[in-house]
Amino acid sequence: MKKEKMKKILLIGDSVRIGYDAYVREGLKRAAEVSYPEENCTSSYWVLRNLHIWADELEVYDADLVHFNAGHWDTLRIYGDPPITPIGVYKENLVRIVRRIRFLFPRAKLIFALSTPVIESGFIEGFECRLNRDIEEYNRIAVEALSEFGVIINDLYSPLSARPGLHSDQTHFFTADGTGLIGGLVTDAVCGALGLDRSKLAVPDKAKFEITKYKNDRELYVKKGDYYVPVIGI
Repeated sequence: MKKEKMKKILLIGDSVRIGYDAYVREGLKRAAEVSYPEENCTSSYWVLRNLHIWADELEVYDADLVHFNAGHWDTLRIYGDPPITPIGVYKENLVRIVRRIRFLFPRAKLIFALSTPVIESGFIEGFECRLNRDIEEYNRIAVEALSEFGVIINDLYSPLSARPGLHSDQTHFFTADGTGLIGGLVTDAVCGALGLDRSKLAVPDKAKFEITKYKNDRELYVKKGDYYVPVIGI
């Protein structure tokens, strides 16, 4: 019997992706080669700027699927300013990213993951913060923009918005249960898009992928005059 060729999958995203990428790779190891940049892919601008570099470094021009996200860094507010990436620019960036993906990976299917909810109380209002109302609006714009291009939408926001206990700090899900849930949602989306049999995949031990919990911003920064500075010794 001819052995089925392994699929090639590329994961692109911010530090939330860093929490689940190894989990997804472990689960798909019998069916796919899962690649991702070691670095945090941060904002929509940074993805657009570096996607071709990551493709070259990882040698995945023949990827069968690209699962990507950008949003948390775009919605970041600093010292009372609006989100750092205006929503119209964010929409344009996502469309350009889709075109870049299709240029670099012509045979790949595309999945866009909606940005996940945050614990607003962990941020310092007036310093660096993210608001769920911004994330929800940017997610809505992403769905509106990308659906026109046939991009599959992976809703990571809704399942996690009802599970604040899975957060490891105000932004991340570096807990065993958080990793298992979000990693499972990504794996499900990938399997659905590529027609992979979920029942034949490995079942990762989610506890192995728990990352040391981060402190929240209220523990990391202190106000000094008009500005916030890191707490010495942390």
